[in-house]
Amino acid sequence: MLENNFKEALIIISKKLKNRRWAVIGSFNLVLQGMALQPNDLDVIVHLSELKNMQDLFQEYKPSAIQQLTPLGGHPSWAIKIKISGVTVQVLGEKSKGTYFSKLLKKRVLILRIDNTKIPCFTLDAESDAYAIKRKEKSRLIRSFIDNQVPNSAQK
Repeated sequence: MLENNFKEALIIISKKLKNRRWAVIGSFNLVLQGMALQPNDLDVIVHLSELKNMQDLFQEYKPSAIQQLTPLGGHPSWAIKIKISGVTVQVLGEKSKGTYFSKLLKKRVLILRIDNTKIPCFTLDAESDAYAIKRKEKSRLIRSFIDNQVPNSAQK
């Protein structure tokens, strides 16, 4: 079941990012798609060029300064952190060839609905590919979950 504070944060993010290219990624995305995990935060991917805009867009939530992250798969990324409804939200920015953003450009997303709000999320297959770079065990866990899904699911 989706905790109310995560749901509230997600709906606020969706409204703020309307008409932008973005998606939910990471453990919270896996939870949204039925995996039994305890996410610590909510991760969102945007293009690097949008990251500075995020500081203005979410200014009432006191965003952190932009910080460079440890490269995943050799592609640098940057992020800001904000707290919405008590949930830590990390907005990740990458260039077009980044580990995550490249998958967004390839439309490896699905749209989930939370309280009639459209939420773009990476497919489980795309998440597994992203985790395969440095977190192989988590990638295998996702693959196992996919393999145990009903055939013809939207994940592949």
